[in-house]
Amino acid sequence: MKDVAISRGADAVALLDSPTFIAQWSDLCDRCPWSTAYQRPAFAHSWYRVYADRFEPILIVAQDSSSLTGILCLAQSTVDDRLVVAGTPQSAYQAWVCDPRDGNEFALAAVIAARARFPHASIEFRHLPPLAPTSWLSDARVASRALLTPKRRPLLRFADLPVDPLQKPNNRKRLKVFRKSGELEFRRLHQPQELESILDELIAFYELRQFAMNGIEPFTSDPLKRPFHLELMRQPNLLHVTTLSVGGRLASAHINIIEPRHVCLNLIAYNPLFGKHSPGKFHMHLLTRMLIAEGCDQVDLTPGGDPYKERFANAHDTAHMLSIFATRRGRMGGFCRASLERGARHALKSLNVHPAKAKAALATAGELTRNARPDRLIGHAMRLIRPRRGLKLFITSVQAMSDAPASPGIVHVNAFVDLMSYRPQPHAVSRQRFLRDAIERLDEGQCCYTQLEDGRLVHVGWLMKRPTEAFVSTRFPGLVLPSRHALVTAMQSLCSADRPDRVAVCLRAMLDDVSNDEGIEHLAFASSDDDDKTGEMFAASTLTFHPLPPPAKVPTSPQPIG
Repeated sequence: MKDVAISRGADAVALLDSPTFIAQWSDLCDRCPWSTAYQRPAFAHSWYRVYADRFEPILIVAQDSSSLTGILCLAQSTVDDRLVVAGTPQSAYQAWVCDPRDGNEFALAAVIAARARFPHASIEFRHLPPLAPTSWLSDARVASRALLTPKRRPLLRFADLPVDPLQKPNNRKRLKVFRKSGELEFRRLHQPQELESILDELIAFYELRQFAMNGIEPFTSDPLKRPFHLELMRQPNLLHVTTLSVGGRLASAHINIIEPRHVCLNLIAYNPLFGKHSPGKFHMHLLTRMLIAEGCDQVDLTPGGDPYKERFANAHDTAHMLSIFATRRGRMGGFCRASLERGARHALKSLNVHPAKAKAALATAGELTRNARPDRLIGHAMRLIRPRRGLKLFITSVQAMSDAPASPGIVHVNAFVDLMSYRPQPHAVSRQRFLRDAIERLDEGQCCYTQLEDGRLVHVGWLMKRPTEAFVSTRFPGLVLPSRHALVTAMQSLCSADRPDRVAVCLRAMLDDVSNDEGIEHLAFASSDDDDKTGEMFAASTLTFHPLPPPAKVPTSPQPIG
């Protein structure tokens, strides 16, 4: 193999704009057994175009007299000179492509050339495809700075499915219940304008859950992520986009990457208002049926260890993360971090605790420590020491709505996007913890009632229209709720001053809502005997709520009000 050459800046752009070069690059990808869609010109060139102001393109190429024989696509940040593989962080797999016979030789030559030109930069390949050659890493020129970390890759192989998952009795039953929400429509989108018409809604679904679970907002922190996906959609045979709609409302969506005989999971989101029906699960089952009809043989669920991926996986193999450090000390630090992470994951697995849950628990513990106040700590301790006291059940007739005076103010019903505008006051729960609780409530089927002031969330109420016995016993142990009652599960004032008028406005909206639901006759609210503030706020509202005796004495049939 001849020496490799490095083109950067304008020279690299000239190559990317050359039809001959692009055609040779495509042919090379066709010949390379470990090449994925993330290494093909359509993906890499789209990333270079959209991120042109943030990254300078760097192409490391090898050519013979007539064709391209190897290429590694890199880029350098215009902000901090960081060196990345093209596509970062949008690409699930990162690698060089070359003739199969040159796999090790070209990779070694390309990395040595990059280190010579950028001696203080590290290079990280997020995940090497399983077939990518790695024996070159034993070469003395790179061995002391290279770290190869195995990553378990989950796969959904269609040939190993015993039956169509949608034909399982439990899924058929749940799908029947799901259809009561409206007509189901599952379809594939082909045009960029089709994706653009749903993209903002999809982003809202995605960001709410990502921040609640992981504390990140990918599209907000990277405004170019949205135009990048639209640019990918303009490329032929690159994206496989599907949507599941219920009664004309978007329930879930997938934006996946097309490979020759499978798709690679890329971005998935679902509407939290349909969470109790598991739209994400049904979307995957419907996608499986569609892909089989299209001649595919599997879904690459991609490495990462996410619990939902493991629920669908029926096979696994191994990908790798490869880091080339600038110094031996950097490599030693990377090795220690990887060893600690591997040990922690092994320990959590033995305890049957998923890393995401452990991370959330640590974040909550840290938050409680930071926000600790002596008076609150004493209050928590007293509640643990003294016997648990009972619950008060406040109740009003739905008919009271017609007699109650109108309250000024605007309440949004199930506008979950409002929840993202929560900004914590001092000593309040963190934004991530607040949104994690909101996601859990939405997944249970609770309705949210939000009030905004100057674009900021100031009050939220939660209502379960038809609470089951299991739900009530979980949320309010010991409570016996009469039938035909909707249950207010929480009233959260999110500003420094409690405002009974906001409670009244929220309650009025709830009554308006349940009055249109046949079979609901009363609105109930349960509060602890210790929670005097909630009772006071209800008493100060413009609606009349009547306290009932403790739950053990509540009759099973509804009682007249007034």
